[in-house]
Amino acid sequence: MRALLLGVLLIALGCEGPAIVDAGSDGGVELPSDAGPPPARWFDDVTAAAGVDATRPDDFGNLPERMNGGVCVLDVDGQPPMDLFFAMMTGEGARSRLYVASSAMAFEEQSEMRGLGDVGAAMGCLAFDAEGDGDDDLLVTGLGVVRLFLREGEGFVEHTEQLGVTPDPVGMYTGAAAGDVDDDGDIDLAIGAFVHWDEARLPEMCGLACGGLLQVYDPIPNLLLLREADGTYREAAAELAPDMALLEPTQLVSITDLDGDGRVDIYVGNDLGVSYPNRPLVRDADGVYRDVGIDLGLSYNASGYGMDTMGFSTADIDGDGQLDHVSSSVPEDATAVFLCAEDFCEAQLATRSGTVTTEHTFRWGVALVDLDLDGRPDLVEASGHIHSDEQARLIESSRDQAPNLLRNVGGRFEPIGIALDDGRRPVVARGVAVTDLDEDGRPDVVLATTVGEPVLLRNVVEPVGSWLRVRLVGRSPNTGGLGARVTIRDADGALVGVQDRRAGEGYLGSFDPRLFFGVTGAGPFTVEVTWPAGGTTSVEGVSPGREVELREE
Repeated sequence: MRALLLGVLLIALGCEGPAIVDAGSDGGVELPSDAGPPPARWFDDVTAAAGVDATRPDDFGNLPERMNGGVCVLDVDGQPPMDLFFAMMTGEGARSRLYVASSAMAFEEQSEMRGLGDVGAAMGCLAFDAEGDGDDDLLVTGLGVVRLFLREGEGFVEHTEQLGVTPDPVGMYTGAAAGDVDDDGDIDLAIGAFVHWDEARLPEMCGLACGGLLQVYDPIPNLLLLREADGTYREAAAELAPDMALLEPTQLVSITDLDGDGRVDIYVGNDLGVSYPNRPLVRDADGVYRDVGIDLGLSYNASGYGMDTMGFSTADIDGDGQLDHVSSSVPEDATAVFLCAEDFCEAQLATRSGTVTTEHTFRWGVALVDLDLDGRPDLVEASGHIHSDEQARLIESSRDQAPNLLRNVGGRFEPIGIALDDGRRPVVARGVAVTDLDEDGRPDVVLATTVGEPVLLRNVVEPVGSWLRVRLVGRSPNTGGLGARVTIRDADGALVGVQDRRAGEGYLGSFDPRLFFGVTGAGPFTVEVTWPAGGTTSVEGVSPGREVELREE
């Protein structure tokens, strides 16, 4: 963020830097006023009760250790609730963990017995159906790690050789996303790559004190892996998405429809936005993905600056039927909100969107999810500084930070403070995921941390309306219906909600494959899905408070 990001990064492992100033400050806070007072209590912390005890030691050493902490929601045993995989760097007994749910909020650690006992120096993960057999497979990314584990029987078996790539042994591989980017029906992979983490060169420059100065390190190339008919993958970034092949420090990638034409695009979110803007890649007439950030309005925030993008999430924020986006960032650089029309996304001033109120926190994973079931997605952000506590105090901050919660009021966000029993507590969070921990139909939140234990937050806010949950079953090989659009309408045909099915969201992870909608009114509702191949499936007369399964014929 700005050239002054140097000041933040210089002290990441020991160097003091200048105070950070937001050159893009846009004045006083303008918050929504068209709603009553928000509920005080939104969550219960159910981590201990659920049996999730994965712990990472408080070493807080090099940059990969400070940035790791992805979480993926997946189905391991074929029954609800969904299961959880936490990607963690190894060290002092720490390793990635798989938790399988036997019942509501009752998890058992089954990493070893399911074939995931040793996945390497993990930072992130991605759950998706690679083979088109209806089972969730798992991609793991990290320090020198790009590994593919396929479901076979009751567990996972590594088939990384199918990817056809040799990772940089000290390269940091970050976020990943899955989708059909070449329109051949099967599921391809986009994998973000950050930097070549070469500690050997530090002593000749300034020693470990430069450990957090990203400009010291060389970016490494992102990967775009196209799945072939024989199940192997072919690297095709330079061919199919040359702007994705640029050497830039990429934190995340998303495969979603950015321009509203019904086909998936690729969003590349970079760190050091002052030098490396985010790149929305949309297909041209020749089928090649090109950077259209200026035309589409998604590369820069409302102050005209590139963003240090940590997390990314997509939903219809203002209820106009168009999907909007949020991009989280570092302190003094407010979370960017983009409200989109058919062919342009307008970056909102942080004072108008409401996100200015949380810019003092270091935000990573973000999730747009309707927690209070009023038909509008709220915003949850995983927070936690990249500095140690001692280093953070030098800039009057702290390492452990409570997650941010902002309620959607009329298409703008209203920050929700923490009640004494709200469940949100200061942690060093990185990843965030949305799922239903207790199978009550309401979305819950999972936070992955880079120090200590994860946090499971059960949604207990008083609901405004009710819920609908949509499960998609597409034709093989795209059994998850990635790239499909789900639309819900009321009895009069008015739009109630719209979502796209994605794999890869938040920061270094992936959400529940089921789509959560908040609905108001008694219904009945019509649920319709437009599949990537162009066909549609609909169900009429749907009452609220139920899950609907739609199958592609």
